[in-house]
Amino acid sequence: MKRILRKLFFWDSPAKGAFFALTFFFVVSSLWFTLFQMIWLSDCGLVQFNIMSECTEREVQVWAGVELLIALYSLIVFCRALWLLAVNCRRGRKYLPLICVLGSMALWLCGGLFCLAVFLYFYKSFIYILLGEIGSSAPAFLPSRMFGLAYLVAVLCMVAGGFCAVKSFVSAEGKRLRTAVSKAGVALWGVFGVAYLVFLGMALMQSRHVARARALVEQRFGHPLTADGLREVYSKKGPTDAEFWKRLEEASGKITAKFTIGDKTLEYWNRRLPETLTPEVLSAFDDYCKANEATIIEMEKCFESIPPLPSYEFEAGNLINTILVNASPCRRFVVFELSRMRVFLKRQDKAEALRSYQRIDNCAVSLQYTPFLIGGLVCLAVEGYRLDAIERLLESRMLSDDDLQRLSADLDALEKRVPALHQQAMYSEATFGQDVLWGLERGKSHEIHMAFGDLRFFYPQLWFHVALDKEYILQQYLAEDFSKMSAAPPREGSGSRHTPNDFGDKQIMNAAFIFSRMLIPSLQKAGNKFHGMTARARAMKALLKADAYRREHGDYPETIADLPTDPFTGKPMLYRYGDVELSEYVLMRPETFNEDDEEDAKRLELMPQTKTARAVQIWSVGPNGIDEGGRHDVTVGGKDDFSARIRLE
Repeated sequence: MKRILRKLFFWDSPAKGAFFALTFFFVVSSLWFTLFQMIWLSDCGLVQFNIMSECTEREVQVWAGVELLIALYSLIVFCRALWLLAVNCRRGRKYLPLICVLGSMALWLCGGLFCLAVFLYFYKSFIYILLGEIGSSAPAFLPSRMFGLAYLVAVLCMVAGGFCAVKSFVSAEGKRLRTAVSKAGVALWGVFGVAYLVFLGMALMQSRHVARARALVEQRFGHPLTADGLREVYSKKGPTDAEFWKRLEEASGKITAKFTIGDKTLEYWNRRLPETLTPEVLSAFDDYCKANEATIIEMEKCFESIPPLPSYEFEAGNLINTILVNASPCRRFVVFELSRMRVFLKRQDKAEALRSYQRIDNCAVSLQYTPFLIGGLVCLAVEGYRLDAIERLLESRMLSDDDLQRLSADLDALEKRVPALHQQAMYSEATFGQDVLWGLERGKSHEIHMAFGDLRFFYPQLWFHVALDKEYILQQYLAEDFSKMSAAPPREGSGSRHTPNDFGDKQIMNAAFIFSRMLIPSLQKAGNKFHGMTARARAMKALLKADAYRREHGDYPETIADLPTDPFTGKPMLYRYGDVELSEYVLMRPETFNEDDEEDAKRLELMPQTKTARAVQIWSVGPNGIDEGGRHDVTVGGKDDFSARIRLE
């Protein structure tokens, strides 16, 4: 046992001990990090690393515990060698070798501490990115593109310091340098070299796969996945006017946020009115419009015709901070204008109601070229309000045949526009995702202080897995549309099959596809919204035919033979003339309020309320394929039908 320990700690050979200690710490630490990372990123389930949680203590403790044992063994071996050297120098009264060793180790320690600082900063920034707190990361202590060079210099300092230290040990013993090289040390360096070359080869090969996948996606859309490509596509859509949207945003912000009904106050941030327009509500709305008359007139003038496009700043590496200046004011305006149209219809003012509808239509059309998925979803929301406006017009029974033909033409145009909007959203979202990754790699984003890509040759295993993730993201955009995409594979052995929503819920997931979880979270649901808009447009056109039947025969048909095709099932949609379950907004006191607070006691809220009423309804069963009576309320019970209806009471 004593002999084994003497060999294990190089008791009688300081030079060999120093060489092996430095080799063991550097090589085994690297191999242990690689092994731990491979277990984490694999599907074996041995390490369930909840990277989306801020509580990763258990896994970090495992890695740090083993790393501490590696460092402790290396330190003991090296300190033993250093102690023997000090003893020999004292006997011979020659302290130069000892001074050289200490100086060399100071150089090695400086390089090692810098590498550790860069690694910890890298890890911390990575976690902040995944937790959606990019701007919270600490300021960098170097320019973003200097990290790679500085890291290389630090590694070279470690190599030079280690070499000089071993050389000093050998010189003190009066031997040649090769006598310090042990077979065990050579074996460790050999394993390290093989592992590095294997991972480097895998990373380079996977990078070629990424380039091939990117070329296929660019070929599919006909444009490069870059900020310049997005700018070129957008510039062809029409003239832009940044000042127009700036004025509209300022005007939108001037409208009063509170709506007074008697002695009660409604927080009117969403510009919506209750379903029942009582005389009290109508009088309060008139007062509200008079108080904001100048602003309302200014906003309505903006949409008397289709407005110009906004001017976007598509900056490479910073598309994530692109501001969609038209999204918020357009949505607020449409909801308010829909309320105005309902009041006009209540007072039998058809001309003003149709003018309000035209402004809503112009606003919806102006949003059709809004980039990114969020822009497409805002456009769908506004189009949904436009369909709500058509429902209100039909319920009024004031439309002429010419009005119906015009609405039918609008619906035909909408049905043709939705697929183009879907593909535009896919291209801009693919460009957005690639730009985010490019910004992280190059340190180009304003909120990223480190060029992660500059460290890829130091960590080829991470480079390989990031490239694997990038290829998976690009492959998803070869799908027909968002709804045909698939989520990143969940971790095998984690105990359950996870859904795309797991990213938002911060559940355990396959960490090898962490960027896929970040950049394509729930795109299937987004795709279903595009198909849902197609379903509503088709249902609304069929509803126009049902209303035409009523005009001719005095009542709605009991059944319709030629119902439109449901885009989710490929079967005919469903039709009902009778009792329908629907949701309406009503004025209610908040569920929680302070009776002692006079202001809070007078506060009202608009709350959805379910009721059964007679109506004519045509609906799609939605993505789940289940007939839920035309209800669409994904927050309660998961009902996801898409419908068009005319209320009869």
